Amino acid sequence: MKVLFTKRIKKQLLKTYEYVAALCVLFVVLSYFSVPTILKGNINEIEGTVSDIFLKREDTWARTAGSKGYIDYYDIFISGVEKPFRSYSLEELKMFGLDSLKKKEVRMIYFQHDDYKVINKLYIDSNAIIKSIKIGIFPFALFVGLAVITLVWSIWGFYITYLASDEKRKEVLGE
Repeated sequence: MKVLFTKRIKKQLLKTYEYVAALCVLFVVLSYFSVPTILKGNINEIEGTVSDIFLKREDTWARTAGSKGYIDYYDIFISGVEKPFRSYSLEELKMFGLDSLKKKEVRMIYFQHDDYKVINKLYIDSNAIIKSIKIGIFPFALFVGLAVITLVWSIWGFYITYLASDEKRKEVLGE
């Protein structure tokens, strides 16, 4: 540690460790929301015939704005499956044609939620109608790495400030 950081840099690191703890929390949250598609465990696949499609509207509420809004989606029913599959890709399905989608053999890759299933990819005759955007591993690895660095920084700062002896603190800070 003596070679890497000067006395001035160590003092600056020690002054900012509390703020870095907040950054650590931010990076942990960002890494949670940037989990790559390959690491998500609830991806399933199904093949079947489309029996029906309905356009539905889900009410939403923004806490910060205090206003209500809505999200449109299609419920796609597959023969022999009780719960519908949700698709928020309205334009792609409209361009293909809703009536031409009925009674077609489809293959879907979807994410399982509690009450419904969200379509990630939809194939008809090996042509992708709904193409998903894969979340890569780079943002996830970046946020996890930053979270680890800031966590170590925060723990070091807390240790030097509150737990280390006066002699150890003076040794680290070069006083």
